[in-house]
Amino acid sequence: MLRTITSKSLVAYSQCGHKAFLTHCANEKGIVNEYDRIVQQNKLDNQKEYLNTLNAKNINILPYTRDHFRAKNNYLANALLKTRGLEAECGLLEKHQSAQSFSYLPTIFAGTHNITKEHRLELLFAGYVLSKLQRSPPEIGKIISLGHKIITLKLNNCFKAIRPILNQLQEWDAVPNPDPPLIILNRHCPYCQFQTSCKTKAEKENNLSLLDGISTLKFINKYKRKGIFTVNQLSYLYRPRRQRKRSRTPRSMKHSVELQALVIRTGSIYLRESPTLSRHHTELFLDIEGIPDRQSFYLIGLLICKQDSSTYYPFWTDTDEDEADIWRQFIEILDKYSDCPIFHYGHYDAKAIAKLGKRYQTEIEGISKQLVNLNTLIPR
Repeated sequence: MLRTITSKSLVAYSQCGHKAFLTHCANEKGIVNEYDRIVQQNKLDNQKEYLNTLNAKNINILPYTRDHFRAKNNYLANALLKTRGLEAECGLLEKHQSAQSFSYLPTIFAGTHNITKEHRLELLFAGYVLSKLQRSPPEIGKIISLGHKIITLKLNNCFKAIRPILNQLQEWDAVPNPDPPLIILNRHCPYCQFQTSCKTKAEKENNLSLLDGISTLKFINKYKRKGIFTVNQLSYLYRPRRQRKRSRTPRSMKHSVELQALVIRTGSIYLRESPTLSRHHTELFLDIEGIPDRQSFYLIGLLICKQDSSTYYPFWTDTDEDEADIWRQFIEILDKYSDCPIFHYGHYDAKAIAKLGKRYQTEIEGISKQLVNLNTLIPR
């Protein structure tokens, strides 16, 4: 059965082979989560706003049809480019006339502020299909993110990036009933419409990708060569190491997938060594919240605890423009407690401090020395 390779199936393969198989071969829809709905709506709104700005400049934009494409109109919207089993979505085609030839340049729209590898692949695929519909391949393409930030990407020598994906999808098409690839849980899973079904299957299979740090086929094959196929099997490889008596520096506590597998198999908690934490008369606790897609921060929560009292400072902003104000207020408070530890959980808060310090040209070397990541003290 010859299936059509679409923009969605090509991007899906870059995120997860099993997801691509479900969408391309099994034609499954899954359960779309709320985040994906918001991103898709943002994409449509972004395109509509951008086209409205062009219309306001008296630029005539026609809907994409074969007749309009052959007539070489200047702008064509909502193009669905089809040729020989390929189907690419393209928000806008813009006519480009050079001294040698004529061609259309593809433009796609993003529903986020950040431009991701998925957006780039989507544009490359649109350019690849477009090159088969016109005499001259497009030299460049554009990605327009939220806020109408335009990223220009050269397309001349970039089609090799999508060739391995096309080859795999075409291999599946050459077989009537291809076997699905192995389920490998990864960072994309929380945003995927197949998250629940894949997680259930992975747990039933006792899949190795249930463990943190095993999210690629390379790691899976590494253990397969040792005869390890499940979490239960891997758990028997854990061997605790003894601390050297003469060692003056404590051994760093690296994450162990073997220990994590043992925890899952036994349902018990294991301490490789007891964490040590020095206490102070005054201690600060920090939590920063932001919007990763926009690289902005809207809340800096600071709790100051003394022996007989505690005070909480919620530095909050509703707009990106006020971010500098809450940062200034936060720094003013910290200046009064330069000799106190600042406890936080995870790497996010430290990275946020570094970004905000650089953004507003603030000296943060002293603050960085005060930070204590509690996550590093918890045996895992």
